[in-house]
Amino acid sequence: MESLLFSSKSNQDSLQSYALFYKDTAAEHDNVAGASANNGFIARKNRCKLSKTVDLIGILHFDLESQPKLLINGVDVKIKLERHKDTFSLMSSADNFKLFIESASLFIRKINVAPSIVLAHEKALERGVIKMPIRRSEVRFFALSNGLQSSTIANAFIGQIPTCLILGLVSNAAYNGSVSKNPFKFQHYNLNYLSILDRSKMIPAIPFQPNFESNLYARSYLSHFTDLNRFHNSQNININYEEYKGGYSLYAVDLTPDLAFGE
Repeated sequence: MESLLFSSKSNQDSLQSYALFYKDTAAEHDNVAGASANNGFIARKNRCKLSKTVDLIGILHFDLESQPKLLINGVDVKIKLERHKDTFSLMSSADNFKLFIESASLFIRKINVAPSIVLAHEKALERGVIKMPIRRSEVRFFALSNGLQSSTIANAFIGQIPTCLILGLVSNAAYNGSVSKNPFKFQHYNLNYLSILDRSKMIPAIPFQPNFESNLYARSYLSHFTDLNRFHNSQNININYEEYKGGYSLYAVDLTPDLAFGE
């Protein structure tokens, strides 16, 4: 998601390929064969077909990584990585492929700082602990029964309210893992009303009311740029208007009081 929504097209086409990111063809996310096959899938397949070993490298997408400050000396950091099952990570027309990790390494950059800075850190630690502000990211899922005309998710957040929401709809089979389903295919399911209620305040003030059958969803599409702080900064999101309908139907909602998410 970070690579999709917070990287430009040029970045995705060059730098992101080191981590096997190739953007999926809109409306063809699940198509793995034939003339109309998903180009992103074909590119990933060509890197590893015939059981070739693939060399990948990339950043860890977690909260501590997303903050800009350096860790001081003597901080114990424990990182635990858990694999998704193969049916989630792989796509194919047959369920007979497995993913095997031959080796993995973590590369950390160390910085030599001036002795005066180290001394200042030690004196600061005598008076208290070091506090490093981070912005947490959390994935939550809610199951919606098939055939519903409307649904209300009550008490989605209890306690601290997030600063921003990115909402999307995926099939249950894809979410749980299926080699025939792309878990990053965010379908619109002809959704025609979406709003968030914070106590008595409706966000946005005028709900999203897209009409995908008539290709009327400009406001939902624009929320990508406005509510993710990409619009006024002229920062690109590599999803065009037509692609948005074909498996990239995500809804962004900035919940900060001054609409300053990402600043």
